[in-house]
Amino acid sequence: MRQFQMRHAMLAMIAFLLTFGVANSAEAASFKDVSGHWAADTIQWGVETGAVNGFPDGSFRPNGAVTEAQFVAMLFRAFPDKAPKESGPYWYSAYYRLAAEWNWPVDAAKANAPMKRGAVAQTVAAAFGSQLSVEDAVAFLLDNGLAQGRRAANGRVDFGENGTLTRAEAVQFVRNAALFARDIGPADKPPAKPSDAAAIRVSGVAIGDTEAELLQALGAPARKDASEYGFTWYVYNKDYTSFAMVGVKNGAVVALYGNGASLHLRGLPDGAVAADARKAFGKPLAHILKGNTQFLISSDGEYDVFDTGGAFLTVFYDIVDGGVVVGALAVEKKTELSLAGFYGNPSAALRDAFERQSLDLANSARAARGLSILTWHEGAAAVARGHSEDMAENAFFSHTNLRGESLGGRLQDGDVDYRSAGENIAYGQTSAIFAHEGWMNSPGHRKNMLGAFERLGVGVAFAKEKVPYYTQNFVTP
Repeated sequence: MRQFQMRHAMLAMIAFLLTFGVANSAEAASFKDVSGHWAADTIQWGVETGAVNGFPDGSFRPNGAVTEAQFVAMLFRAFPDKAPKESGPYWYSAYYRLAAEWNWPVDAAKANAPMKRGAVAQTVAAAFGSQLSVEDAVAFLLDNGLAQGRRAANGRVDFGENGTLTRAEAVQFVRNAALFARDIGPADKPPAKPSDAAAIRVSGVAIGDTEAELLQALGAPARKDASEYGFTWYVYNKDYTSFAMVGVKNGAVVALYGNGASLHLRGLPDGAVAADARKAFGKPLAHILKGNTQFLISSDGEYDVFDTGGAFLTVFYDIVDGGVVVGALAVEKKTELSLAGFYGNPSAALRDAFERQSLDLANSARAARGLSILTWHEGAAAVARGHSEDMAENAFFSHTNLRGESLGGRLQDGDVDYRSAGENIAYGQTSAIFAHEGWMNSPGHRKNMLGAFERLGVGVAFAKEKVPYYTQNFVTP
């Protein structure tokens, strides 16, 4: 089974569309595409203050998109005494250095990515010293008259968190900030924890919680595993009906995975399906942009990826059984965007983590259905790892190896006695989580996963391109 959830292609560098010399009001008035626009006065204000300029062809393009770097620079330029002197390898380097010092939720890795309105709310709130979730940041802007939201067809005020910021909207946000009766500056307190309205909680834990709070809530983990991102998974598998993994880095929670009783997704009812998830979290992402590389999301309906403001949330569906939500993975944005390549760096620790997590995930699926728990079989695991290594080294993908041996022959060669056996293989999935969810959405692989076996051994190997190969060998001695 091969399943790539993302494919990437290099994007051309987005042109720097803003210049920052002070322009006069005549220039503002002469824009050929601003007359009659709702933001005409605001655009003129932006030009007069030097926050933004038009284009050489005499246009302003008020409906064009704004990148994160452009918005950060505009916001600083609205407060000239705060704006840094431009220096560094990129025109925006100094802005990002100062934004980092002030704990703004921006990242130079996303400098050329189109800015979302939810991210704007967080950035403006941070500029006034408030580190907030998207939901709370939107409330901050609305409560303080920094935004009025967008009027939806039903008359409800909708801020449109997932909408892409336009140039006209950007100038309006910046003007509102400049007119606000407070000065921007660094936050005088540490970033606030996510509110109780966090998009995802696993066993009550949310991204942004401290390691100490995690340990106080859940106790010591059964195991600590490596991850493809470089953080450490704290694995809680004492009760497979509430299986949970919590990613920890530098003393803070940066990732979550849960299914069953451990998982709480904001606004999703019991038995939720994809339509419910999309209603709760907005339009699924078609890609994630890391620098100038676009990672396309192609899931064949098995999962959706959402931008929840501070994290990327993947919601998994059981398409074999009515498309219900069966699990979710959340990774803090900064952590996700720091993974420059497609896969993590291969290591013995990462291999071992994927193997043991594959057993845990199989048992969580079985426990949810009242089935017996599988125990680890070292002999079957050795055979499985050997087959994964063979496939990775010799560039083939099959239950039958290049010597014509099938599962039965390999188990016999490995001195594994069995009454019944089954095998699942996969390659290309970025983690054991994605491999497991893919197997569960394939009837044949699912039959093995939920079959009448007693033991399981898992073997993982990495090809030269860092691509993981997975083999599960189910046996009943």
